[in-house]
Amino acid sequence: MKSLFAGIAAVLLTAGSASAAGVRDDVLAGVARCAGYTDDRTWLECFYGAAQPMRTHLGLPPAPQRQTRLTAPAPAAGSFGADSLPPKPVAAPPPTPAAADTVRRETLRMAAYSFDKGHHFTVTLTNGQVWRQDADDPPIAGWQRPAADYVVTIRRGLFGDYNLVTTDGARLYKVVRIR
Repeated sequence: MKSLFAGIAAVLLTAGSASAAGVRDDVLAGVARCAGYTDDRTWLECFYGAAQPMRTHLGLPPAPQRQTRLTAPAPAAGSFGADSLPPKPVAAPPPTPAAADTVRRETLRMAAYSFDKGHHFTVTLTNGQVWRQDADDPPIAGWQRPAADYVVTIRRGLFGDYNLVTTDGARLYKVVRIR
């Protein structure tokens, strides 16, 4: 079944307009990242999520986050919050006990922020990391100043999630890293 989907994807890549070729390449790269999932349901969710670039290209509604998170590119090695991103297709060795017990924090200035239709935010930090407010977190951020005015601290939460606090300290937000 997997080879059937891969074959279909290969045919789609060779057919059609040149303008969509880059988008199709992105879809196929996402499909390739799904190959490491051994659970059929997870693989299928990843496969559906891999089509997100084409959905965006065609103006279709986005795929659910549970699908698109599975196909995200792997972050740079040693990058803070990398463990909150989808797993790499090849299993990584477990962290050493000393590393697992360390409470890490990242404090950087915002480079940009935006709000979606539901008023959940996405923050880009000066080091290039992108964090999105968790969909289950109440959307009450009321930032109005320029992004560079805010210094952000991100720390691992109690249950392995991540918390974001700005210098104004008004509230703690639950976030997930998307890049």
